[in-house]
Amino acid sequence: MKRVFIQDLEAGMRLGESVFNQQNAVELLSYGSTIRENHIRMMESLGLIDVLILENHDTQDHGESLNVSNPYLEKDSYLSRALEEIKEIDYNEIVTSICNRNMQIQLLTGEGNVPLDVKHEHIIESTKEVFKRIKSGDVLDRQALEAHVEALLPDMLRNNDVLMRLNQMRETDDYTFNHALRVSMLSSMIGKWLGYSTERLKELALTGLLFDIGKLKIPEEILLKPGPLTPAEKEIVQKHAQLGYLILLRTPGISQDVKFAALQHHERLDGTGYPLRVQAGQIHEYSKIIMVADTFDAMIQNRVYRKKVSPFQAAEYIYWHSGSIFDAKVCHVFLSNLSEFYLGKTCVLSNGDEGRIVYIDINEPLRPIVQIDSQFIDLTKRRELYIAELD
Repeated sequence: MKRVFIQDLEAGMRLGESVFNQQNAVELLSYGSTIRENHIRMMESLGLIDVLILENHDTQDHGESLNVSNPYLEKDSYLSRALEEIKEIDYNEIVTSICNRNMQIQLLTGEGNVPLDVKHEHIIESTKEVFKRIKSGDVLDRQALEAHVEALLPDMLRNNDVLMRLNQMRETDDYTFNHALRVSMLSSMIGKWLGYSTERLKELALTGLLFDIGKLKIPEEILLKPGPLTPAEKEIVQKHAQLGYLILLRTPGISQDVKFAALQHHERLDGTGYPLRVQAGQIHEYSKIIMVADTFDAMIQNRVYRKKVSPFQAAEYIYWHSGSIFDAKVCHVFLSNLSEFYLGKTCVLSNGDEGRIVYIDINEPLRPIVQIDSQFIDLTKRRELYIAELD
């Protein structure tokens, strides 16, 4: 590896270290990422002087295989058996089956902003019970979940202001389920904006509920660990995509599309994801939607190991990675619709100043003009500032 000044970086070079935001809380670029022109501009705006670059003889260390000496496998016989079973799955057949479909435009509209978890409390509690039974070893009740999704979907799609809808939902101790419900809503909205038919929206909403289901089989002491994970713990967590696929594989009536999305939601277009390290054309369209919704919601919620960031910071992260690790079309539809509802909202800048968003440039919707008393701050020109909080 060699250290290269930011001004000497060239597109096509590969990072030899991760790049984090100014609070060192969010990984903006991962080790091994191929640098693009917009990445260079981002690193300049962060004030970086230089970064490590991989040379041709450098290789990426993707970790060792799990083995029987792992203490978690000795304690959890189900996990041990399941991890052995996922090794037998023919993933090549899955990858070759992935295809992207052209969707007919059929937008669903409506009004109403009653919180989803208030209006449908009984259904949501019943859905949560389905998750609990999977955790305890029962099979997935597909028919119950499909009925719940059909009941919830109209209200998931009724109001385009997704930030308001997400903020309305109550936080619970069950992060995995709460996150799945939020991702289901976000993914359904993206599908709506993409013009998905009603039937495909139902399937996408179900996918949002089930994409992370493999985490129900991961020991809670790992998922809730407040500090950094050990290499063994990290590798177990990264198996949740395959564990989720295994659960859905054993569930009669679950479509291939839903199964593929559960398996591929941590893949990335440039091949830096997991578990299969497939690239753009090999990733299912549902996965491309889920990965954006999953990333955005995870970043704007507090976790045991890090604090949340503002929706603007999460949106900027997706913007910077549009076309490289996230699908450009999905990002554009998501960010352009999201930004429509920023106008007029109060915010706090990274320097502590409070103001109101008064103008959004369609070309840079995440760098608006903010009014602070009689002063107007154009964030397209004040790159050192960003919106830290949004009301």
